[in-house]
Amino acid sequence: MDRLLLTYHPVAAFVAGRIADRLTLRLGEEAISVVHPHDTADPDRLSLVLANHAGLVIVVPSASDGAPPAHHPHVHLMTSLAIRRGQPIMVARLSGGDPAEPRASADAAEGSGVVHLEIDPDQLDVESDRMISEVQRWLTGAIIIPRIELGPTMVPAFVGITQKRPDDAPDEERGPKWVSNWSQFEQRYGGFTNDAILPRSVYGWFANGGRDCCIVPIQAAGVEDPSARPSPPEYIGSESSKTGIHAVASLEGVTALILPDVTTVCTASDGAVDLDSWRSIQREAITVAEQFNCIAILDSPPRMNVQQIRQWRTDVAEYDSRSACLLYPWVAVLDPSGGWTEPIFVPPSGHVGGVWARTDRERGVWRSPANQVITGVLDVEVRLSEAERFILAPFGINPIRALGDWGIRVWGSRTLSADHRFVTLEMARLYSAIRDACSRGLRWSEFEANTVATRSKAKRQIETFLTGLWRAGALVGDRQSEAFWVQCEEGNSTEGLHVQVGIAAEEPSYFLRLGFGRRYGERGAILG
Repeated sequence: MDRLLLTYHPVAAFVAGRIADRLTLRLGEEAISVVHPHDTADPDRLSLVLANHAGLVIVVPSASDGAPPAHHPHVHLMTSLAIRRGQPIMVARLSGGDPAEPRASADAAEGSGVVHLEIDPDQLDVESDRMISEVQRWLTGAIIIPRIELGPTMVPAFVGITQKRPDDAPDEERGPKWVSNWSQFEQRYGGFTNDAILPRSVYGWFANGGRDCCIVPIQAAGVEDPSARPSPPEYIGSESSKTGIHAVASLEGVTALILPDVTTVCTASDGAVDLDSWRSIQREAITVAEQFNCIAILDSPPRMNVQQIRQWRTDVAEYDSRSACLLYPWVAVLDPSGGWTEPIFVPPSGHVGGVWARTDRERGVWRSPANQVITGVLDVEVRLSEAERFILAPFGINPIRALGDWGIRVWGSRTLSADHRFVTLEMARLYSAIRDACSRGLRWSEFEANTVATRSKAKRQIETFLTGLWRAGALVGDRQSEAFWVQCEEGNSTEGLHVQVGIAAEEPSYFLRLGFGRRYGERGAILG
């Protein structure tokens, strides 16, 4: 059973304590919380307490025991707050009074979910059992709103070439598969190979703190030579066949795209890099990332100096998206296929993705993943000075720097967006994480009537979620009103539920507006 909050009129304190003891004995200590009338009179504090409970139980005396129950300030405040938040209320009145009085004040709000129960204080053992039964029926009859929580914020899909080819596997083993560690990857897809970068990238992901990831293997079609390289269209794939980059459409929970074998596909046998194909593949990845609310972690082309990568970024690639970032330069790792003795340069996206995952767990998705050490990296292809770093920053190029005894670190956290609200990765990723969390959390509202009660419950649910983020440090502001706001628009019954959310997520603490809602009769939330 969901946790209940019990409070009482001071005149009914003794009986309320006995009721709480019996409910705790039968339901467990975690099922009941008690707020005493003298604990606090602060509405904001009481509202936060209510937010963490599924419903409110108020024990009131009969009218003959003293002052009218509904007129007591504590009872009136708790009832008003619960009604305002759209929470279910059970009024447990000791027998001997007229229950019409509290009902008149409580039922004034549409859909307030108020249930009245008269109990005999002399038969509390029996009455407690009946009360438990009524509470269970009451909560079952009401919509129990789940707590919104951030899901995993760094779950990448690696798209590339593996040692064990998809066509060599049974039908049920082909296509995207999830792995949780390097041993699982080796067992399913083989180890390192000179013909592919993906295994090295996945190894770097796990070495830097990455956990679950999805592997999307690709292979050249209609070619018997297993070492044949796929073409750019084969790397891009298609949504209908669940191949290539477009396989993400069939994957639940992916938050990032990593494409380590773009270099394999776009490099000719003589070493020349097809930059047009490189751009085409990455542009398609950005489109998919924008469509499915994830981040494309893009690698720069190899062997470019600072001026060349800046020119390529501004004059050739011309990316503009909050759903993508660009890393530069490549990094040196020991070549496992050569006995771990010789270094080779590889794209950094897998290693940096692991750093993101580690940072998310340790500090939160709202913290910058910059200034973090990359594990398993020996050197960088181009050593950047402080001045060169500032040349790259305005163009959204995230440098990887060798800093002597500080190690080799990620030294940037920018997106490729021209929108000042989403310049930083932490802002863009927090936005995406909130959208995903609210989309999952609002599923209960599918097919519900667009009433005051439904809108109130949705607002309360999101406010509780954002309050938790504010307390964790994700949102700025000394008060909740400075950190976020939530509005549920009435709309009409055919348009469904529309929610507007504003969050202050970084200094300066401007409000970032999020719009999302749900159309009735359709699956999934409409997010803007």
